[in-house]
Amino acid sequence: MKSTFAFKKWVNSSQPKFAVGKTVGPSALGDGKQRYYEVKFEDAVDKIVKNRKPIGNEQVFVSETPKVFADIGFARLPIMMTQKHVLTISSDAAALKSLKIGGNAHDMKAVLKQVPKAIQKPLMVIASETRPDSSVVAITQLKDRDGKTVIVPIALDGISPIGGGGLIDSHIITSAYGKGNVWSKLVEDAITKEINGDVGVFYIDTARANVVRNQLARAASGNFALQWLQLPRGRQNP
Repeated sequence: MKSTFAFKKWVNSSQPKFAVGKTVGPSALGDGKQRYYEVKFEDAVDKIVKNRKPIGNEQVFVSETPKVFADIGFARLPIMMTQKHVLTISSDAAALKSLKIGGNAHDMKAVLKQVPKAIQKPLMVIASETRPDSSVVAITQLKDRDGKTVIVPIALDGISPIGGGGLIDSHIITSAYGKGNVWSKLVEDAITKEINGDVGVFYIDTARANVVRNQLARAASGNFALQWLQLPRGRQNP
C-alpha cells in the first residue's frame, strides 16, 4: 500500500537544521537552557498544566518521527503539539471552563503522557475521515477513564513555532481522546475505502492483529472487515 502523501526532506531533531527564521533558542518549557527537542514531553505537560495557560506561543515537542510513519512514507519530521491541546486534553470540564481557552475537555493527563510511546507502536494508522488529504489517525492501545480506545489525529507537513522565534517543519498532533465507535465506525469505514480501491488504511500492526480482529468481531457489522484482514500480510502492512 502506497502513501498518498509526498516525501519531504530528511530531518534529524538532534541537529535542527530544519529550523527557519531566527536561531533556535532555549525553550520556555524547559530549564532555561534546553532546546525544544531536549525537553521531556511529560515535564512540559506538567509545566503547562501548572501554569494554567500557554507559556509563550511555542509548540511542545512530542517525539521524533515514529519508525512506522517513516516506513509508510511520511516525512521524517518532529511530532509536535500545541500547548492549548495539552491543556484541553489534560483538563476536566470545570477546569477547562476556568481557563477560558475553549476546546473540549478530555481529563486524561496521565494518558496524554503516554502518547509519545503509544504512537511509536500504534495498532493502526488510518486516513482521517474529515481531512483525508492532510491528516491521519493513529489508533493506540491506550484507554481513557471510560475504557474507550484512544485515538491520536495528526496533521501532516505543518509548521510549528519553537523557542527563540524559530519555525520548523513538523507533524502536529491535533488532539488525543477516547472514542467509542473506533472499530464499528472509523476502522470499518477505512477498510471499506480499501475494498473500494481507495486509501483508507496505511498500517496494521500484524504482530497484534488479533487485537484488531477481536475488536472488529465485537462490532455489529464487522464481518466484511474481518474478511479483509485475512488477506496476505503484505497487503495489510506497507
